Amino acid sequence: MHPRDVIDILNRLNTQHGLSLPSYSVLSEVPDFDMEQSGTAAWSSTNATIAKVAWAAGTEGISGKQALSVTTTSANGYATPQRALGVEPGAGLWVSALFTPSNPAVTNTGFLQLVDASGSVIEQITTTAKSTVRLFRHMSNSGANGVVSTRFGSQESGVTGIWDDIVLLDS
Repeated sequence: MHPRDVIDILNRLNTQHGLSLPSYSVLSEVPDFDMEQSGTAAWSSTNATIAKVAWAAGTEGISGKQALSVTTTSANGYATPQRALGVEPGAGLWVSALFTPSNPAVTNTGFLQLVDASGSVIEQITTTAKSTVRLFRHMSNSGANGVVSTRFGSQESGVTGIWDDIVLLDS
C-alpha cells in the first residue's frame, strides 16, 4: 500500500468519523525502525558500540521511549539492521532517520547510507548538525541486485550519535 493511501484513510477516519489519533508512527520496512523493542538484537555494528537509550534531557531527538546510541570506536563506525531487505532492483527508495549528536560541542558528522548486498555504498546523506535533524532523501538503488540495507553512524572516532526512526520505503 502506498503511504499516501494510508494518510488518506487516516484523514477520512478523522473528518468523517471524528476519530483522532494522538500520536504518529512513521512507516518503514526496517524491523525495530522505531527502536522501541527491548535490546539490540535487531541491530549489529561495525567499529561502534550500540545500546538502547531512554528519552531524557539531552536526547530530545528520540521520537518514542527510546532510541539507539551508536558510539564509534574508530572512524566511520556504524550500526546496521541484522537483515537486509529485498526490494525491486532499480526502483527508488525513501531513506530517512532522526540523528541527534550526544555532545553538540564536538564535531560529529552523522551519516545515513543505503548499501547493496555486498556492502557497497549506493548513496548517503551526511550532516554536521549540532541538534536533532531528520536525514531524508529519495535514493535510487540502481545497480543493486534487489537486496539493500541501511547503515548509520559517524565519520569521527569516539563520538556518539542517537538514532531513531530508521526508514526505508519503496517509493
